[in-house]
Amino acid sequence: MSVFRLTAALCLLGVTVLAGWWWSPYSPIAFDRPAAVLASGDAEGALAGYRALAAAPITRRDEALWQAALIAEIELSRLDEATALLQECVLLGGPRAADAVARLAQLSAEPLAAAEHWMRAAQLEPGHAQSGRWLLNAGEAAMTAGDRPLAEAALFAAAERDDSAVLAWLLLGRAALEGDPATAHARYDAALAAGAEGVTAALARSGREAAATLMEDGMILADVLDAE
Repeated sequence: MSVFRLTAALCLLGVTVLAGWWWSPYSPIAFDRPAAVLASGDAEGALAGYRALAAAPITRRDEALWQAALIAEIELSRLDEATALLQECVLLGGPRAADAVARLAQLSAEPLAAAEHWMRAAQLEPGHAQSGRWLLNAGEAAMTAGDRPLAEAALFAAAERDDSAVLAWLLLGRAALEGDPATAHARYDAALAAGAEGVTAALARSGREAAATLMEDGMILADVLDAE
């Protein structure tokens, strides 16, 4: 074989290898391909593309599972499939695990299960931009489910964050208003101290006034009962 032919063969081999790598899951455009398929209107094709990436031995498998779950849920309305993909993403771990748990909370039909998912999402990634919101959601869902300890655990955790403290204290105040107005009054004060303003400040002041009225009514009632 001449040097020319050998060089040409090596060049062809190099191009083939490069092309194979470029179209492989390891390519820098690997995630762009299913995104482009989705943009063209082919949700099934995009889902298949992301599933293929999730099955490949790459470091971003959790991202592929996350994207596949979103397509299954939003584009195809296949909630069971989306749930399974999200659960797989959580088990895999990685940067998308907390997002996946939070999405499972949104898909949950049971308030207690949703609360537990929201709580777990916040615990998995306390520094996440949505962590405060997740804790508030956990508190509200747990209240709906009647799980007061879980609700308070979530809301007190939210009260420690600057981005969720005001709403957390408002919810904690509301939870204590009827049974323990003195505690509710203190919690509404805490909401104001945490920086409540505008609507939230008005809610805190209104709640504090309601708590004061309930405390006064309780004292009057106590006096009446003592007089009897």
